[in-house]
Amino acid sequence: MRTCVNTLQDVPTSITAANNMVFSTEDQMVDCIQCLLSAFIVIPGHPEHGPLYLFQALKELIQTYQWEHNSSARARLSISMIQALSGLYQDELPYHFASGTTSNDELYAGNKDYKTEIEEICTQLVDDVLTDIAELDGKQDSLAPRKVCNLALDLLNTIAGAAEPTDKMKALASKVNSVVSKSSVSGMDSYIKNTTKAISSRNQWSDVIRA
Repeated sequence: MRTCVNTLQDVPTSITAANNMVFSTEDQMVDCIQCLLSAFIVIPGHPEHGPLYLFQALKELIQTYQWEHNSSARARLSISMIQALSGLYQDELPYHFASGTTSNDELYAGNKDYKTEIEEICTQLVDDVLTDIAELDGKQDSLAPRKVCNLALDLLNTIAGAAEPTDKMKALASKVNSVVSKSSVSGMDSYIKNTTKAISSRNQWSDVIRA
């Protein structure tokens, strides 16, 4: 599987068809990485390279790949990785191999260092997403406001859905919500309204929206 990740680094950002039309490969690249993230949840760690070596390799790929100019792909995939890691963090994984392979929830059951490493990677990913949001927000691109709002909403829903409602996490969620509150993008009303309703219905998170 590590070879698979390494191979993705060499995928071209575009391909030229027989009619000389150039097509971007970004959407396919995003879909492929998201599929890998789902698979990596149940693939066991490596005895020498650690329990999260595949996630670490994929994280490096996401950060170093040459995404399109003004793309939000890197941030979207960072959020997808946070979601996958939140599944990996559970004491019992959401799914397993049918038979024959032991996954990390059994291999590292009760291992505090294992969960600490997941938390550290998620913290780094959140910082990466916030950096990308800030960079996109400063771009002279007509699509940038929509990308920023979508990313902020995706991140806000991920935080509220996966994290414990500690003061630190609620402060982070409030920061992300402030990005959404400043947005005035047409066509985003439904997503904003549904997010607000969902988070407001959770007693421990409702003050994030009020803030």
